[in-house]
Amino acid sequence: DGNSVGGITETLFAGGGPQGGAIEPAVLVNPLSVAVDRSGRVYIVEAGDTRLNPGRVRRVSEDGGSEILITGLEYPVGIAIDSQEVAYVALGGSQQIIRLTRGGGRTLIAGSANGQRCEPRITPLCGDGGPALGAFLNLPGSIQFRSLILAADAQMIYLPDLEFRRVRAINLSGSSVRVGSATIEAGTIRTIAGNGLESPYDQIPATATELNRPTGVAADPAGNLFLTDSAASPYNLLRFVNRGRTPV
Repeated sequence: DGNSVGGITETLFAGGGPQGGAIEPAVLVNPLSVAVDRSGRVYIVEAGDTRLNPGRVRRVSEDGGSEILITGLEYPVGIAIDSQEVAYVALGGSQQIIRLTRGGGRTLIAGSANGQRCEPRITPLCGDGGPALGAFLNLPGSIQFRSLILAADAQMIYLPDLEFRRVRAINLSGSSVRVGSATIEAGTIRTIAGNGLESPYDQIPATATELNRPTGVAADPAGNLFLTDSAASPYNLLRFVNRGRTPV
């Protein structure tokens, strides 16, 4: 049953019951992020807790059936599904991006093996322009207790970096990809929007603009990007990065 407010109906989709069984009464432990694939299946990232329940990813089919795809994750905070229905998960506990594989496995896509966090005052570039494997990331951890809204397409993963006011891209393809004024070589990570400073300026190259608090990113089928840039009024904005060579 749903509650209707202002013509909008709210319906319980998942959570509110014991572990196991159907999705609606199942217990969700710190659900932080969701994504939907082309088949209409919903992926739920559960951050878990430090004592009894490790982080995990749950997938819910259109008929309401639920399955755990992977568990034992280090504080997962975000998920993105690409056009081939491959899932990528951001791990705040280990500062890594992983690709989920069949049978509950995972492959490291970006981040350092030892979980080192990006600290620009110590390592100013944090791996920008170099291999994504070994780069330092800045993903929210358990102290921040917030989600990360990342995006993925056939070639790239896009990561908002709220603290350092930028958006970074990881090139998963076998060749270089151009995003705005930035060229990302195969297998590398690079900042594609934001320069680390505050206050927004538009109508200039994305890498030169200034972001306030980039909290999320989404990509359309053409690879154009939409950024949520949140801060004190009047700078709560939805910003657009044009991947094409002509005005939109």
